[in-house]
Amino acid sequence: MFGLVGCGPEVEMDATQAPTTQEPVSVPAAEELDTAAQAINPGCRDPQVYWPYGVINSNGTVNNGWAGNLIQSSEDRVFFTYSGAGAAPSNVVRITLTAAANITWWKGIEVFRPDGSRHPSVLETHNSGRGPYTMDIVVNNTDSPNLWAIKFLKGKLFGIHTGMYCLEDLSAWRGRNLYFTWTYDAS
Repeated sequence: MFGLVGCGPEVEMDATQAPTTQEPVSVPAAEELDTAAQAINPGCRDPQVYWPYGVINSNGTVNNGWAGNLIQSSEDRVFFTYSGAGAAPSNVVRITLTAAANITWWKGIEVFRPDGSRHPSVLETHNSGRGPYTMDIVVNNTDSPNLWAIKFLKGKLFGIHTGMYCLEDLSAWRGRNLYFTWTYDAS
């Protein structure tokens, strides 16, 4: 006999009633994915959002002047704007997160390197701590800058921090500050 403790009422059962374990779920290796899936950052498998049309020209440089809702779904809105070149060192992308006054649940941004590993800093807002909060990401030419990814997360059911959207390719944004303001949350 053994007991399950700490998960509600304590229950005693014998070994024949013990829960069975399941095989671990495996994540496919990059070579098992189709070519479109291989082109995204391994740390960012959430729905993709894209830089607004016309902000980055065919030469891969930023056309100044765009601002608006980068994320606009039935659940969320995130307003985006950015600084001119030279607002940060030339190999740095500075990311700033703010939550509007009506946003109280946890919101966050994680950044993933091209190999899928998470940058050690996380930007987060919660309750009255609305920001702005800023982090600097060093993005060198040798780092495959197109595969750096920004992941937007929010507190969902039971406050679980859940990845919602991914935005890739920081190559054109070096030397700039990217401002993200979470303005709407339906859930």
